[in-house]
Amino acid sequence: MNAVYDLFAANTPPLWAWLAGGPPALAWSYLCLRLAAYLKCEKGLRTGYTRKTYHVLIFMTAVAAQAVWGLPG
Repeated sequence: MNAVYDLFAANTPPLWAWLAGGPPALAWSYLCLRLAAYLKCEKGLRTGYTRKTYHVLIFMTAVAAQAVWGLPG
């Protein structure tokens, strides 16, 4: 069990990273969700397409964060 804790502790970002990156990440995910809702409600796109749009935006953001900041990102 100690090995699992050590692995988790070694790969968890420090508190400053949570505080610095958390609010912008939440704001970005909200904007992506708003875009998907706009496409669904205002432009009449089917739910499957808006869901895919949201997921592509979020996953590409994760790819960019991984490329720039590595695992803590």
